[in-house]
Amino acid sequence: MKRASGVGHLAPFLPGLRTLLEDPEVSEIMINGPANVWVERGGRLEPHEAPELTAAWLHRAAIHIGRPLGLDPAARPILDARLEDGSRVAICTPPASPEVAITSLLEDILEAARSTLASRQNILVSGGTGSGKTTLLNALIELLPEDERIVAIEDTLELRIDRANCLRFEAGATLSETPSRSATWCATRSATGPTTSSSAR
Repeated sequence: MKRASGVGHLAPFLPGLRTLLEDPEVSEIMINGPANVWVERGGRLEPHEAPELTAAWLHRAAIHIGRPLGLDPAARPILDARLEDGSRVAICTPPASPEVAITSLLEDILEAARSTLASRQNILVSGGTGSGKTTLLNALIELLPEDERIVAIEDTLELRIDRANCLRFEAGATLSETPSRSATWCATRSATGPTTSSSAR
């Protein structure tokens, strides 16, 4: 994957955020729109005042990040980029969001997530509608070892999973809502080989 510029090169396009981009204690920067910035330090979120960060500057930043990847935010409103310093940046632009939103995840946090997944530990992703859960999950999926099987259960199929060994489920109707004349198929493998059974009512 081609990489966009490093975090340090984003400072000219994100006025008011230079100190955050250079702060080693900052683990994540969340831009929810013009002048709406939140920063994570030590696992705690706090607002950051950036009144000069306008919609025009955010649009320029999105283009600056997407261009080296050959991506146009206007044509592809949801982008996921890896910068030269290893940091990850997720971008969401209209019409996918009311304003340009940018979230950065620094390399040490990325390595912590990779290590957690490699050791088969759990990661809980929680947040309100539009907070970026799906974007974060798509980034985490890329960190999974290539030889691992992925089983995804979703309300709607939104995750981007480009793996051959992947099984996807979409949450649907309950058993009581299914037609009365339905067939249920079950495949099992015994010690002597595969067997297939079915039942219908």
